Amino acid sequence: MRLRLLCLLLSSVVVAALQAQPRDYSYAEDLSFDTPESLIGYSFYPSQMENTADGDRIDLEVGEASLRVRRGVLYVSLNGEETVYTVNTINATEYGFKLSLMGARNALVQGHLKVILKAGRRVEALILKPDKDKAEVIFFLPTLTEAQAAEQDAQYTDRFELYIPATDSLWGKTITPYLEQGRETVKLDPAQPTTFYFEETFEVTDKRKQKKGDPPLVPLDSLSRGELEALADGNRRVKLDKTYTVTIKRTVTTSDGVAEARSDTYEIKSIDIREDDQAVEDQERYQLELQLDNKESLYLYLTIDQAVSSIEMGDTFYLMRGH
Repeated sequence: MRLRLLCLLLSSVVVAALQAQPRDYSYAEDLSFDTPESLIGYSFYPSQMENTADGDRIDLEVGEASLRVRRGVLYVSLNGEETVYTVNTINATEYGFKLSLMGARNALVQGHLKVILKAGRRVEALILKPDKDKAEVIFFLPTLTEAQAAEQDAQYTDRFELYIPATDSLWGKTITPYLEQGRETVKLDPAQPTTFYFEETFEVTDKRKQKKGDPPLVPLDSLSRGELEALADGNRRVKLDKTYTVTIKRTVTTSDGVAEARSDTYEIKSIDIREDDQAVEDQERYQLELQLDNKESLYLYLTIDQAVSSIEMGDTFYLMRGH
């Protein structure tokens, strides 16, 4: 049966699949898809497939099958073999989206891919018609079990978990995104997470002098943070210098293909806040631009309720779990 399903797909250009082996399946809860454009860059790793010609359904190992949508191209891989299609159009439909396909090297090959969405615009299944005279093949995405969802709760920052009602609320916060979105959309590895640490540190300069007959000076190291700030506000001889930083810890791949842990710390020079007053419901409404000491900016995007939704740095977006 596995061989018959494979033969259904090999109706276009077939090459060796060179993609990296995924760690896990794609789950329906991973991401919602609002527009045809949102599919581009995403890779689907289903857990089951079914031949509509006979109704047989089989379980798939992680990475045994994949459907990778790229701009103008669809890669369909099964058992290490890859079929390449040209994507002519992506249209929204009543069930989700439909990709019109043509063989990458044989224009006579004509097929389609239907992306079936369920509640929350989450992908439930993908239905591939490899060619006009071939039966459709259905690929199913799994849903998270309660145990898996609880495990992810502890590993990632959810979209409506961390609220930043004022810039001072940012300090001491740790943000661990779920997805990295650049040319491709990648689920971040909880064993090698990408994490943003926002910190405030301060240095106290004490120029007070003990005068004869006055009460002893209060040692500064005995004061709380709030007491120090109050003392500095009311005493010109006590100075409090604050420094704001963001530290980004992640795993990068070197030019030699070696995974390497990396930690970068930047001083935050200023924060500008912008608001999109047209945003509704759970859309991103606030943009916090953090200007860094390397003359670049890091952007935090907040929902209407001022919960952290995503982070932008350079050409890459980092999405919280629940997008």
